[in-house]
Amino acid sequence: MADAAPYPGPLKEGAHGPAVVAIQGALQAWSIKRHRLHPDDHKLRLYGPTGDWLHPTSLQVGHFQQLHSIPVTNTFGPHVHNALAQWYTPAGRKRLVELEHERKVHAYHALLVQWALAIAGNRNDWVYTQGPRRMDLLNRGGDPSTQRNVYGDCSSTVAALIHLATREVGLPDPDLSPWPTTYTMIDKGRAVSSLLAVTGDRVHYGSNSHVGIYIGHPRVSVLSFGGEPGPQNRELHYRPIYGCRRDVS
Repeated sequence: MADAAPYPGPLKEGAHGPAVVAIQGALQAWSIKRHRLHPDDHKLRLYGPTGDWLHPTSLQVGHFQQLHSIPVTNTFGPHVHNALAQWYTPAGRKRLVELEHERKVHAYHALLVQWALAIAGNRNDWVYTQGPRRMDLLNRGGDPSTQRNVYGDCSSTVAALIHLATREVGLPDPDLSPWPTTYTMIDKGRAVSSLLAVTGDRVHYGSNSHVGIYIGHPRVSVLSFGGEPGPQNRELHYRPIYGCRRDVS
């Protein structure tokens, strides 16, 4: 279902944070219902979420596992998550959805950094062209850092990396148009200050005649095209900044 609670990953004693709150809330809802049907079940622990996974939570998870024929480990895994599915509160389910989105956004940023750093400097393997093959990168699958003899200018390369990275991590494609240019992309996404730029933001330069990807590592730089073919890393302010746009947040 659309609002199903995503699996937040394995958790155990010592964990803390919003995912623990969601799990403890589900365990509490389950415990209250079971207590009504089995008031003699002395292993139930009827307390609200704290956000800190201490020993009582481990014992409660172990009891839940035992009653659901799950190997008792006192830890949270996919089997516990699936068995708890109906007990997550609306607030807990919403928070797990938000955490999953945050995880995907983080993965998207990390992937753009990886690809941008990998292809930067491979100038002999890239062909700059304004001709009809400038969008070839978008039509190729796989890791862009392994592509060779790719045709693309700044806008098509930036759009292709964003398109491929969102697809890889399972985020919606920001739809930068079927034929993106620096001019058509400037109104896409959310405007941000260059001082608040984060990995993956688009940086538009000059009179919006050039676009790069802010990577921020290993120095404040962008993946960009200069006067020669091929992407490279340059300082963020190597040209006057026209605007910064965020496609994923």
